[in-house]
Amino acid sequence: VMGPFLVVAPLSTLPNWVSEFKRWTPTVPVVLYHGTQQERAEIRARDLPVPSRGSGMIAESFPVICTSYEIIIRDRKFFQPY
Repeated sequence: VMGPFLVVAPLSTLPNWVSEFKRWTPTVPVVLYHGTQQERAEIRARDLPVPSRGSGMIAESFPVICTSYEIIIRDRKFFQPY
């Protein structure tokens, strides 16, 4: 199944979501998207593929992103191209 996939959950449960993905679907890449503004920028640069303009295709290696509502609202502008 092609992604991208976004899991938005309470902050206290995010590490559990990541560990459950790694436990039950070890071949599916998963990223905990949380931290300071600088840390999140590093996560985006390191782990998220650049969206290709016009093709509508997302790379198969696009990770499942686990984050909180507050963080995804702050950084929504970075995820809108996907």
